[in-house]
Amino acid sequence: MFRKARRTLLALAGLSLFAATSLKAMQNSSPASEPDELITTYSIVGYDPQTGDVGIAIASRVFNVMSFYGKAGVGVIAMQHSFAGQNLLTAVEGVQLMELGFSAADSLQMLMSKDAGRDFRQMGAVDAKGGVAAHTGPECTFYSGDRQGNNYTTQGNMLTGKETTDAMGDTFETTEGELADRLMAALLQADTVGGDARGKQSAALRIYRKGGAEDASTTVGADVYPISYYIDLRVMDHEEPVRELNRLWQKRKDYRLYGKAIRLAADARSDEAIATAKEFVDRYPNESRAYEALGLVYYQLGDKDEAIRWFREAASRNQRYEQLWKMRMKVIRDRTGTLDRFSHYFKDDPDFARRLFAK
Repeated sequence: MFRKARRTLLALAGLSLFAATSLKAMQNSSPASEPDELITTYSIVGYDPQTGDVGIAIASRVFNVMSFYGKAGVGVIAMQHSFAGQNLLTAVEGVQLMELGFSAADSLQMLMSKDAGRDFRQMGAVDAKGGVAAHTGPECTFYSGDRQGNNYTTQGNMLTGKETTDAMGDTFETTEGELADRLMAALLQADTVGGDARGKQSAALRIYRKGGAEDASTTVGADVYPISYYIDLRVMDHEEPVRELNRLWQKRKDYRLYGKAIRLAADARSDEAIATAKEFVDRYPNESRAYEALGLVYYQLGDKDEAIRWFREAASRNQRYEQLWKMRMKVIRDRTGTLDRFSHYFKDDPDFARRLFAK
C-alpha cells in the first residue's frame, strides 16, 4: 500500500512539474510549420550497471555541440534536430521527471505530448536504471533514425545513412571497458563509416557519476553543485572533432595513471603501483609529473633513496621544481583544511626535502 501511495505522489509531483513548465515550454516551442535551427547530430547515451554511470557521446556539424543535459544518479537526455537554446529546457524537464521517479520512456512520452515542435524533434534518453527511449519526429531530415539496445540508445539525423546509428549500437555492444570507452568507441566507429552528411565540426563526451571523485585531489565527479559529472571533454571546432575527442580521452586516461599509482601504493600493492607509475613514464618520458608519480610511490613504500632518485628525475625536467615543491608544501586542498598531497606526505619529514635538493 505504501508503494502504491508513493507512486501516486510521484505521479502527482511529476504532473505538477509538467503543468508548471508546460505553458512556458509551449510559448517557447516552435510551431510545427516553423522548425528551429536544425542541429543535425548523432549521439549515443548509455548506462553502466557496474558503476551506475550514465553518459553521452555526441558529434555534429555545428560549433560546440552541447544539446544535452544530465545528472548523476538520474539520467541523460540528448536534444537534437529542431533545436534552439530555450528548447534545451525540454531536456532539463525530462531529467527532472526522471529524478522524480519516471522512466526514460515515460519522461520522453510526457515531454513530446506537449511539444508543438515534436514532429521536427529528435531526442534520446537513458535513466539510471538502464531504461532507454528515443523520439525521432517524422519531419526530421533524412536520413534520421534511432536504435535501442541493452543500456543504450543511438540517434541521429541528416546522416549519411542508417549505418551511422547501427555502427554506434554494434560497437557499444561489443566494446569492453568503462562506459566512456564504450561510448567513445561507438562515436568513433560512426564517424568512420558515415556520420553527419554535412561534415564535421564538434564533439563531446560527458559521463555522470554520483559521488564518484576519481581521486583525493579533485572534486570532479562528486555529486555536488555545480559539478555532477565525472568526465567532461569537448572539441568545439576541429576538422576531425571525433578523432580529436578520442585523443583527449586517451590522454585523460593516461593522466589518471598518476592517481591510480598513488592509490595502489597506499593499499600496499607495491608491484602494481610501480608498474602503473612506470607506464606513465613510458607514455610521457619528457613530463616531470610522470617521474614525480614514481617518487611518490617509492616514498609511500618506504624506499626513500629510490624516491629521491625519481624526484630528481622530475626536477631535471622542470627548472622551477624546487620552488614549486616549497609552494605546494604550504597549500591546503579545500576549505576543510585538508592538506595537499605534498604537505600530507612530507610535513613531518623535512630531512627528505633537504636531501632531495642538496646541491
